[in-house]
Parts: sequence; C-alpha cells; structure tokens
Amino acid sequence: MKRSSRAHKSVTLLSPAPSYCEELRHRPSPLTRMQRLPRLALLALEAVTPPDWEVIIRDERVETIVPEEIESPIVGITVMTYMAPRALALARQLKALGKTVVLGGYFPTLTPEPALADPSVDSIVIGRGEHAWPLLLADFAGGQLKRSYHHPFGHHGYKLPAVNCSLTGPERGYNGWLTQVQTSMGCKFHCRFCAIPLFHSRQFALRDLDDVRARNIRDEQLEDRRHQGAESGTVTQRHAHAQRHAKVAHGQAKREPAKTPHGAEEIRPPQRGQRLLAED
Repeated sequence: MKRSSRAHKSVTLLSPAPSYCEELRHRPSPLTRMQRLPRLALLALEAVTPPDWEVIIRDERVETIVPEEIESPIVGITVMTYMAPRALALARQLKALGKTVVLGGYFPTLTPEPALADPSVDSIVIGRGEHAWPLLLADFAGGQLKRSYHHPFGHHGYKLPAVNCSLTGPERGYNGWLTQVQTSMGCKFHCRFCAIPLFHSRQFALRDLDDVRARNIRDEQLEDRRHQGAESGTVTQRHAHAQRHAKVAHGQAKREPAKTPHGAEEIRPPQRGQRLLAED
C-alpha cells in the first residue's frame, strides 16, 4: 500500500503478524479473507501524515515483509502484546540496516519501559497516535526525535481523519463484506482482564455523529464504485436486504441464511441460547 504523491520524504508503516499467519497468507478461500480486517491505526497515521511525505504500508497478514526491501529511513510498527516478539525481531533487523524504528500500539502504551529497553527501538508512541504522529515526523526530519510521545486521551465529539478506503478492499486481501467504523474510544466498563480501558486511561468518549455519518457516506460511495459494472444491482440488493431484515424483525417473513456477494452462506456467530452442535 503506497500513497501516490511526489513526496521527497518517506516512512514505512508495518503491521507484523505471528508465524502461523504465513500459512494463511496466500490461502484464497473467502473464509480466510473474511477474517482479515485492515489495521485502522495505520490507516489513521497515513491520513494525518503531511502531504510531502511518502507513506508505505505493509501488513504481514496479507504480504511478506522483507526488511532489506524497505527504503524509508524511518519505520513505524504497530504492536499488540502478542505480536511483540515478531515486532522486536523486525525492529532489530531494521536497526541493523540503519533505520529509525518507532513502536506504537498496546505493547508500548501498556509497557513503555520494556519497549524502550530494546536497543533497536528509537522512540515509542503512547496511546493514540494520530495526534502525535505529525509532530514525531517533524522532529525526525529536524534531527530531534524524542524517546516517547504521548497525547491526552480526548473528549466527547472527537473527530478522526478521513482514511484512504482504497487501501482496504478485497483486492488487497482484506474482508470485502464488512466495513469498520469507529464510533467511540475506550470503554465505559473497566473489566480487569481487558486491555482497552488501560490503553485509553479508563476513559470513554463518543465520536462526533456527523463525522461518523461522513465516513459511512465515503464507504458507500467506494463500495458502489467497486461493484459498478460487475454488480450493477448492488444498491438495489442492499435496499432489498434491509427490507428483508425489517420483515424478519416484525415476524412477517422467515429467516433465511444470509448470502455473501459471491453466493456463499455467510458465517454468523450463534445467537444467545442457540446450540453449537446438533448432538452432545
């Protein structure tokens, strides 16, 4: 994934994946692709990157990451805790190639000391990255990169940058039937086993409704462009599908297996009280 521009600066954003994803990477089944959703965090960083920067996104779930092929002088890696071993392995390879390495995500946010303790890590972003990212790039360009960047959580009515939806489609290896839309940050529940409240400083905020609506409109326009010609009835089918759901909800029609755009049955989680197996 690469931003098309005449940029003279370059940054590569990586999403590492565990080794078991390698076997699934080139599996063509719709079910495998259905399980892959784009990394919204990297799309948000791409959206707020200054226009004079080239942005390259590499997701190890859908493509192979070869450190020697990365030309950008600075590399950002999003890291969930379970991906930390793979992320640090990539960071060490990149550092050996002379790259500046920045970590962001749950791992450096919840455990900043271990993240910074690795000599291959030059800087980390704690918490939300979309506000800190432009400043981080400016500091890097000026030779004044800090060891860590941390922006306050936010507030109700926050807005998000418009992401480049052309980087998220099935032609990229992602789920083409679901759209991710962020409507809030954090969680109003503080479950001890969950990392989300800690990541968001135990706060909760709702996104501006007009901002959410604008995102939905952009997604629908992109979806219509993707299906134009190949599936000219997409909008009509969508409307009929919505009407069908309304009838089922009011008991006017029987529930039938949902169909994907390719005709296969859509896999849905069992409803409350529904048995997983026909027999014990």
